Amino acid sequence: MQALDASIPDPPALKLALVAGESSGDQIGAAVLSSLFKRGLNLSVQGVGGPALASAGTEAFAAAPSTDPRFSAVARRCFSGGRRAGL
Repeated sequence: MQALDASIPDPPALKLALVAGESSGDQIGAAVLSSLFKRGLNLSVQGVGGPALASAGTEAFAAAPSTDPRFSAVARRCFSGGRRAGL
């Protein structure tokens, strides 16, 4: 078996953005990230979420106001370009 060439650089991290506006999204997002990291993927994750996403490795833009139901509607509008998100 041929040895790996140490001069080949590692690929850049895959960049992901996540938004979780309530605790269930925070928990699901954290579980997904945990699974991806366990597979050895090189990820850079940023977004808006709660403590579960933060502990799973998300660099937060801001903390999600989990008690405010209007947050989810604002996030959908932002990520749908102002169109109905269909969620």
